[in-house]
Amino acid sequence: MRDFEDKEVMDAIKTLSKGMDEMRIRLPRDKEHHYPYHRERLLLEAVRAYCRTITRLNRDLSRLDVASRGLRAFRGYLCDYAASQYFRKLATQTASLEADLSAITYCLLINGSRVSVRRCEEADYSLVVERLFEKFRGPGTRNIAARHGRQGRVHIQRLA
Repeated sequence: MRDFEDKEVMDAIKTLSKGMDEMRIRLPRDKEHHYPYHRERLLLEAVRAYCRTITRLNRDLSRLDVASRGLRAFRGYLCDYAASQYFRKLATQTASLEADLSAITYCLLINGSRVSVRRCEEADYSLVVERLFEKFRGPGTRNIAARHGRQGRVHIQRLA
Protein backbone atom coordinates (compact mmCIF):
# COMPACT_ATOMS: atom_id res chain seq x y z
CA MET A 1 0.00 0.00 0.00
CA ARG A 2 2.97 2.33 0.40
CA ASP A 3 3.34 2.42 -3.36
CA PHE A 4 0.04 4.28 -3.56
CA GLU A 5 1.44 7.01 -1.33
CA ASP A 6 3.87 7.85 -4.13
CA LYS A 7 2.43 10.73 -6.18
CA GLU A 8 3.60 9.31 -9.54
CA VAL A 9 2.04 5.92 -8.85
CA MET A 10 -1.23 7.56 -7.79
CA ASP A 11 -1.17 9.79 -10.88
CA ALA A 12 -0.81 6.69 -13.08
CA ILE A 13 -3.75 5.01 -11.35
CA LYS A 14 -5.89 8.17 -11.63
CA THR A 15 -5.04 8.39 -15.33
CA LEU A 16 -6.15 4.76 -15.71
CA SER A 17 -9.43 5.57 -13.98
CA LYS A 18 -10.07 8.63 -16.15
CA GLY A 19 -9.19 6.73 -19.31
CA MET A 20 -11.55 3.89 -18.49
CA ASP A 21 -14.30 6.42 -17.68
CA GLU A 22 -13.69 7.98 -21.10
CA MET A 23 -13.96 4.56 -22.71
CA ARG A 24 -17.21 3.72 -20.89
CA ILE A 25 -18.76 7.07 -21.83
CA ARG A 26 -18.10 6.33 -25.50
CA LEU A 27 -19.67 2.87 -25.46
CA PRO A 28 -22.93 2.90 -27.41
CA ARG A 29 -26.11 2.57 -25.39
CA ASP A 30 -29.08 0.64 -26.78
CA LYS A 31 -31.66 3.22 -25.73
CA GLU A 32 -29.77 6.26 -27.03
CA HIS A 33 -27.97 5.13 -30.17
CA HIS A 34 -30.24 3.49 -32.71
CA TYR A 35 -28.29 4.01 -35.92
CA PRO A 36 -25.85 1.16 -36.68
CA TYR A 37 -23.09 3.35 -38.16
CA HIS A 38 -23.30 5.74 -35.23
CA ARG A 39 -23.06 2.82 -32.79
CA GLU A 40 -20.06 1.40 -34.65
CA ARG A 41 -18.29 4.77 -34.65
CA LEU A 42 -18.86 5.13 -30.90
CA LEU A 43 -17.48 1.64 -30.37
CA LEU A 44 -14.40 2.55 -32.41
CA GLU A 45 -13.89 5.65 -30.24
CA ALA A 46 -14.24 3.51 -27.10
CA VAL A 47 -11.62 1.06 -28.38
CA ARG A 48 -9.28 3.97 -29.20
CA ALA A 49 -9.71 5.33 -25.65
CA TYR A 50 -9.02 1.86 -24.23
CA CYS A 51 -5.84 1.40 -26.30
CA ARG A 52 -4.56 4.87 -25.37
CA THR A 53 -5.25 4.22 -21.69
CA ILE A 54 -3.51 0.83 -21.61
CA THR A 55 -0.52 2.17 -23.56
CA ARG A 56 -0.15 5.16 -21.25
CA LEU A 57 -0.52 3.12 -18.07
CA ASN A 58 2.10 0.66 -19.32
CA ARG A 59 4.49 3.51 -20.12
CA ASP A 60 3.89 5.24 -16.78
CA LEU A 61 4.21 2.12 -14.61
CA SER A 62 7.28 0.84 -16.44
CA ARG A 63 9.16 4.01 -15.46
CA LEU A 64 8.30 3.71 -11.78
CA ASP A 65 10.04 1.77 -9.04
CA VAL A 66 7.32 -0.11 -7.17
CA ALA A 67 7.94 -2.17 -4.06
CA SER A 68 4.79 -4.22 -3.54
CA ARG A 69 4.69 -7.70 -4.99
CA GLY A 70 1.11 -7.23 -6.24
CA LEU A 71 1.82 -4.01 -8.11
CA ARG A 72 5.00 -5.47 -9.61
CA ALA A 73 3.02 -8.50 -10.79
CA PHE A 74 0.33 -6.24 -12.25
CA ARG A 75 2.98 -4.15 -14.02
CA GLY A 76 4.52 -7.34 -15.46
CA TYR A 77 1.12 -8.57 -16.66
CA LEU A 78 0.35 -5.17 -18.18
CA CYS A 79 3.71 -5.08 -19.95
CA ASP A 80 3.12 -8.54 -21.42
CA TYR A 81 -0.43 -7.64 -22.43
CA ALA A 82 0.57 -4.34 -24.09
CA ALA A 83 3.31 -6.17 -26.02
CA SER A 84 1.02 -9.06 -27.00
CA GLN A 85 0.09 -9.68 -30.60
CA TYR A 86 -3.60 -9.35 -29.69
CA PHE A 87 -3.27 -5.86 -28.19
CA ARG A 88 -0.87 -4.58 -30.86
CA LYS A 89 -3.22 -5.84 -33.57
CA LEU A 90 -6.19 -4.17 -31.86
CA ALA A 91 -4.35 -0.84 -31.60
CA THR A 92 -3.04 -1.03 -35.18
CA GLN A 93 -6.41 -1.95 -36.67
CA THR A 94 -8.13 0.80 -34.69
CA ALA A 95 -5.67 3.44 -35.91
CA SER A 96 -5.91 2.14 -39.47
CA LEU A 97 -9.70 2.17 -39.44
CA GLU A 98 -9.78 5.71 -38.03
CA ALA A 99 -7.36 6.87 -40.73
CA ASP A 100 -9.48 5.23 -43.43
CA LEU A 101 -12.65 6.82 -42.08
CA SER A 102 -11.09 10.27 -41.83
CA ALA A 103 -10.09 10.06 -45.50
CA ILE A 104 -13.70 9.70 -46.61
CA THR A 105 -15.11 12.86 -48.13
CA TYR A 106 -18.62 13.59 -49.23
CA CYS A 107 -20.67 16.56 -50.34
CA LEU A 108 -23.98 17.73 -49.00
CA LEU A 109 -26.27 19.39 -51.49
CA ILE A 110 -28.99 21.34 -49.71
CA ASN A 111 -31.93 22.64 -51.69
CA GLY A 112 -34.75 23.83 -49.44
CA SER A 113 -35.82 20.91 -47.30
CA ARG A 114 -34.15 18.39 -49.57
CA VAL A 115 -30.66 17.13 -48.68
CA SER A 116 -28.59 14.97 -50.99
CA VAL A 117 -25.38 13.26 -50.03
CA ARG A 118 -22.93 12.20 -52.69
CA ARG A 119 -19.32 11.32 -53.23
CA CYS A 120 -17.26 14.47 -53.20
CA GLU A 121 -15.29 14.69 -56.40
CA GLU A 122 -14.96 18.45 -56.49
CA ALA A 123 -11.89 20.40 -55.49
CA ASP A 124 -11.76 21.94 -52.03
CA TYR A 125 -12.34 25.65 -52.59
CA SER A 126 -12.14 26.66 -48.94
CA LEU A 127 -8.65 28.20 -49.29
CA VAL A 128 -9.69 30.13 -52.40
CA VAL A 129 -12.74 31.52 -50.61
CA GLU A 130 -10.67 32.44 -47.55
CA ARG A 131 -8.20 34.34 -49.75
CA LEU A 132 -11.03 36.15 -51.53
CA PHE A 133 -12.54 37.33 -48.26
CA GLU A 134 -9.18 38.15 -46.65
CA LYS A 135 -9.50 41.79 -47.76
CA PHE A 136 -12.67 42.15 -45.67
CA ARG A 137 -10.89 41.22 -42.49
CA GLY A 138 -10.06 44.25 -40.50
CA PRO A 139 -8.44 44.88 -37.17
CA GLY A 140 -10.38 43.37 -34.33
CA THR A 141 -12.14 40.76 -36.45
CA ARG A 142 -11.82 37.13 -35.59
CA ASN A 143 -11.89 33.94 -37.57
CA ILE A 144 -14.88 31.81 -36.70
CA ALA A 145 -14.66 28.14 -37.66
CA ALA A 146 -17.57 25.72 -37.62
CA ARG A 147 -17.17 22.98 -35.05
CA HIS A 148 -18.98 19.68 -35.08
CA GLY A 149 -19.73 18.12 -31.71
CA ARG A 150 -20.72 14.61 -30.77
CA GLN A 151 -24.05 15.55 -29.23
CA GLY A 152 -27.06 16.55 -31.23
CA ARG A 153 -26.29 14.61 -34.38
CA VAL A 154 -28.93 14.85 -37.02
CA HIS A 155 -29.46 11.66 -38.93
CA ILE A 156 -30.75 11.84 -42.46
CA GLN A 157 -32.70 8.98 -43.88
CA ARG A 158 -32.90 8.34 -47.57
CA LEU A 159 -36.25 9.34 -49.01
CA ALA A 160 -37.36 7.11 -51.86
